[in-house]
Amino acid sequence: MEEPNKPSISLRFEYQDIYLQYKAIQKYIETLDESSHEYQHACHIMTELYRVIIHHKFHHHKQNPD
Repeated sequence: MEEPNKPSISLRFEYQDIYLQYKAIQKYIETLDESSHEYQHACHIMTELYRVIIHHKFHHHKQNPD
């Protein structure tokens, strides 16, 4: 049985794009009720964006320690 062709998708994000998304989610969360499912989901997304930001800063600092 052949496996269907899966699209080859390569996503490249610039640091600034990720940072702007993080700030937008942070602003959006301010309008939500903390007990809502939407708030919990937005917090999860914000955490993942934060991880990307920190990962980028760490690797950038390793490559350019000055």
